[in-house]
Amino acid sequence: QPPSYSVVKKLLFCMYHTEYDDQLEKMVRQCRNASKQLYMLNNDKSINTNQLLNNAILNLIYSMMCKDDKLTNKHQVRRNMHYFKDVMEKAYQTEDHNTAIVMKNALDHTSLKTFKFKHRKKDIAFEKTFEERYGTWRTCWGKHLKEAICSKISEDYIPSLMVLNMHKDRNRAYSNYVKLDISSQEIQARIGIYSVMNPLIAEDRFPLYETPPVQTNSDLFALANSIKG
Repeated sequence: QPPSYSVVKKLLFCMYHTEYDDQLEKMVRQCRNASKQLYMLNNDKSINTNQLLNNAILNLIYSMMCKDDKLTNKHQVRRNMHYFKDVMEKAYQTEDHNTAIVMKNALDHTSLKTFKFKHRKKDIAFEKTFEERYGTWRTCWGKHLKEAICSKISEDYIPSLMVLNMHKDRNRAYSNYVKLDISSQEIQARIGIYSVMNPLIAEDRFPLYETPPVQTNSDLFALANSIKG
């Protein structure tokens, strides 16, 4: 009698599930919780969530250039970037679009492009999938805005607060001059719903949002240029 499907599944999991997979899944969970916390913090009007998002991007860029809190070599930078690309894809697959788009902004920073690493085939394929669903930075991820506004409210789905804030502020500025498909009020209402779903509770802020050790593009370029092979 052949083994049951559940037994085979467990065996395959033990054979192919690695420590890297465990680290990846842990990071994806932490990032998801950080995304939910971001909406939670949005309930506190004294907190600038746009600044927290900027902190997250800068912290991610800096962490890709480091190992054990120290600047590393190009080989490790490439490994770090591959790791965060895998986190980004997993976040995308689990509908944590806040993390996916923050990761994308960090990975596309010009300081990291100076390394000129060759893309993996899987990264090229995912890039196409990403743009087909979200749009691009040139359109301020406009496709994601439409999806976030029109999609069914769900605890599983976490829209990008960065994209929602960006379009909310832009639409408010242009509302007196052009007719918009989505108003700033509609966007604010959707942000409000997700903020209510994640009520403000007392807990430590995730390290992702802490003030980054490097806070300017010029300093990031200087660090990138100081990293050797």
